[in-house]
Amino acid sequence: MGTVAGAVCGTPVIWHCRTLYGKTFRGWFFNRLARSASVARIVAVSEACAENFPSVKEKVQVVYNGVDLVSFNPETVQGCVRRMYRIGPDEVVLGFVGRIVEWKGIDTLLSAMKRVLAQRKDVVLVVVGGSPQRSLDLLDHYRREVANGRYSGRVLFTGFRTDVRPYLKDMDVTLVPSVAPDPCPRSVIESLALGTPVVGSATGGVPELIRDGYNGFLVKPNDASGLADAILRVIENRELRRRMGSAARVSAVQGHDAVEVARRIQEIILETLRASRPHAGAFRLALSG
Repeated sequence: MGTVAGAVCGTPVIWHCRTLYGKTFRGWFFNRLARSASVARIVAVSEACAENFPSVKEKVQVVYNGVDLVSFNPETVQGCVRRMYRIGPDEVVLGFVGRIVEWKGIDTLLSAMKRVLAQRKDVVLVVVGGSPQRSLDLLDHYRREVANGRYSGRVLFTGFRTDVRPYLKDMDVTLVPSVAPDPCPRSVIESLALGTPVVGSATGGVPELIRDGYNGFLVKPNDASGLADAILRVIENRELRRRMGSAARVSAVQGHDAVEVARRIQEIILETLRASRPHAGAFRLALSG
């Protein structure tokens, strides 16, 4: 609607794209619509998102999602997982934070967890997140699978949580096992900010956030064996985990400071205003995706 209104009123429009369309009708449609003169700029949350618009590359600028570095400060955030679930200080906590939907790769994650538990009995997987109404049966399915499978009580589902910081804080490694491209997962950025290494699927915008071997590891999507190997590689080397954790925080500070993200978006808005006609009237923002 914002694009149509902009065209009618002769005012420039900025899109903010946080969705991967791929080779779909929506992808074709938005790529064509982006050619409109009223669409002045497109802010994409990752290079992967920017690829939605091959016909108007000159309009696209990548600004990654940001995080409040004060709120997500590893020195001040207090963890809650070990206390709530009586997990010992020497046990390893793996974590997933996100919606419980098929493409997030929970099946792959549980398969990988079986492989990890076959070698290490001191590991706990904490799954933080709820399901959309249409996917509640899926969450129940995973809970039943864990209850009936070879997990020995080492997989915990917390359900939806409004504040994930106390959960992320107690995680030794955050896992992002998406089997479909993820534009720019906030759970990755928040984990980095709290100094937690991330093992994630090399798809979508994830490889833009995780430098393999620096602040985490990248694995092939839908590869339970590869995911398990990467997890074991991190948890069996305390020094590697510590080094990656420090690098994770640096990554967040250098590339995902919410204050800097806001400044960059403000500058894009001001540049667009300066380039528009003086009598263009009200400025309009539109969301794409």
